[in-house]
Amino acid sequence: MGQHETVIEVKLTPEEKDLSERWKAKIGQVFVPQTEQEAMADDLIIYFFGLGAEATWTWIKRWATVNEDYNALWFDEEYAKNSRWGGITAPPLYLISVNDGLQWPESFTDEVCGPGMIARTDKFPYYSHTFQAESEWEFFEPVRPGDTISAEAKLADIYWKQGKEYRMCFVVGETTLKNQKGQLVGRNKSSPVYLFRNID
Repeated sequence: MGQHETVIEVKLTPEEKDLSERWKAKIGQVFVPQTEQEAMADDLIIYFFGLGAEATWTWIKRWATVNEDYNALWFDEEYAKNSRWGGITAPPLYLISVNDGLQWPESFTDEVCGPGMIARTDKFPYYSHTFQAESEWEFFEPVRPGDTISAEAKLADIYWKQGKEYRMCFVVGETTLKNQKGQLVGRNKSSPVYLFRNID
């Protein structure tokens, strides 16, 4: 076992080790908004889909209605004006409609592992599936109609855990969201988990 290798990392296939090392090399790197095609062309491995969006009252009301959140702060202009917020604001989790953390490409080259890994069983035969382990949010300034929200994401950490049936790769992403004034409105940390069947 290498000096810095964990027990679980020793159990990785050469392809899985290579993928893990490439992800680790991206820790702390900030990713500017890109389309999936741009990310693939740049061989960044990682991209996120939030390209920035204007918050309109129409979209705020739609978001609240779909989520059955009928707080008058989102709907009633007079009520909101007399509140401590001084006007209409968006529900905090409206930010999910702008960006929901670090993402992985749906389509990929031979060098990429992502949600559709089932298509790459020739290279990663032990890959099974992925799921979202957690998503933590912090909220700062309220989002108001007319605000334009931009997102900046980075890979924060990657680590493995051994489960009963799977070797689990946790990929932690952090996304910071600001308005057009440069004010911090929210921060998201999400952890997709990639499951690889045990070899033994």
